Amino acid sequence: QGEDLRLLLSSSNDVGGEIRHYLGDKKRVSFGTVSVREYERILGDNPSCPNGPPMGIGWRYNVLPDGIDVEKYEWNRPPRRSHYQLRLTSFERETMLREEWGIPRQTMKTAQHELRQIQQNRNKSYKGRRTENGQLLMEHSRKQFIRLLKRRSEQREQTNLWEEAEQYALAKEKRKNNATYSCSAKEIS
Repeated sequence: QGEDLRLLLSSSNDVGGEIRHYLGDKKRVSFGTVSVREYERILGDNPSCPNGPPMGIGWRYNVLPDGIDVEKYEWNRPPRRSHYQLRLTSFERETMLREEWGIPRQTMKTAQHELRQIQQNRNKSYKGRRTENGQLLMEHSRKQFIRLLKRRSEQREQTNLWEEAEQYALAKEKRKNNATYSCSAKEIS
């Protein structure tokens, strides 16, 4: 039974290396070899490409012969490149697509035209959304302003009512005092 718990599973990962899982008391993962795939480059359709032909990768690939031990690969691989270093200029993309992958210039021009159409449609959509957001903001601001004015007019009306009530109370008190004064004056005479 102890042997059953330490079952050895072996499978192949996406990059062609072998993975071993030891189950049971001792859990361990180890990697065997790295196989490198080289994918074809195709004319892409990425609308965020600012100029020149967009480039993508296709479905076809070549597996480079001789898998490399993972440790050896990690030890000998060049340092990672920055995001900026990975960018290709429009000239580099066009040259690579034309000379290495045989894509005609006219096909690239057609793709660039379609790309510009997509970009223009995106810009129109974005500007429309900005206008719509601006209109919503204006409507919201207008409603807030009206609420503020109503609140101020309600406060003003309430203040006026209190002032009128106070004046009325003072006038009533004055009339009462005058009535009391005139009664006592009659009693004296």
